[in-house]
Amino acid sequence: VHLGLLVILAGGFTSGLGGHRADVPLLEGQTADVPHAAFQVRLDKFETEYYPRGEVKDWKSTVTVLENGAPVLTRVVEVNRPLSYRGFSFYQMGYGWDWDNPRLELEVRKRADAAFSKTVALKVGERAPVDDADLSHVVVRQFVPDFVIGEGNKIQSRSREPNNPAAMVEAWKGEERVFSGWIFAKYPDFGQGPADPSSPPSRHSRSGPSAFAFVLKNYSASQYSVLEAAKDPGVNFIWLGCVLVTAGLFLAFYWPPREIRVVLEEVQGKIEVTA
Repeated sequence: VHLGLLVILAGGFTSGLGGHRADVPLLEGQTADVPHAAFQVRLDKFETEYYPRGEVKDWKSTVTVLENGAPVLTRVVEVNRPLSYRGFSFYQMGYGWDWDNPRLELEVRKRADAAFSKTVALKVGERAPVDDADLSHVVVRQFVPDFVIGEGNKIQSRSREPNNPAAMVEAWKGEERVFSGWIFAKYPDFGQGPADPSSPPSRHSRSGPSAFAFVLKNYSASQYSVLEAAKDPGVNFIWLGCVLVTAGLFLAFYWPPREIRVVLEEVQGKIEVTA
């Protein structure tokens, strides 16, 4: 038992001095270097499994290990089912969406014509043509998945979850900006008034309500997986120490020491065992 405890302590010191842990976020198809290792990992596929009622059941990352650019091993990493390679273990630690490069769909409506509706697909910073006499194109300047006004009236995202998605939209008629403001997927009627006074000034923009309304119909982004790369060089010592402690306790309880007492007496000048 004492020997096992000493081995466990030695394993703890070894892990503390030589162990490494680092998060490795990966998009599908992306390859990343593993910190403190001479190989790389690539995320081939990431999927989320759900129960029939909609709760998350499992996250699965199909990961390929590469050495000198050549694949050597492919495994599926799940929660509580890590991938082990060359002393490193890769755990499924988290996931998220790449909201820096979302794919958006906007519906453009004309207030004076209820029959007018056009859906455009675009990314942040792209121009999407509308081809209307009163509106030439729209641009999304910014997208946040969880809109909130922070300190100093700064627009920011409260989290990486799409709880309150919003897009900063500009609409142009040639060189004249006719609309600038935030639109919200869950509150489509909010913010459809005059040009946003907090937006950058333009000598071509005009004030007053816009003749068009904009609806954030759809938003999507690539999911990424977060793997934890962990190297624990003392883990074998710790397991060995646990085995020794278990063996010592087993011997202590199931093979107890026995004590034999004898009585020695001197009888006629001789020592004899009498009991």
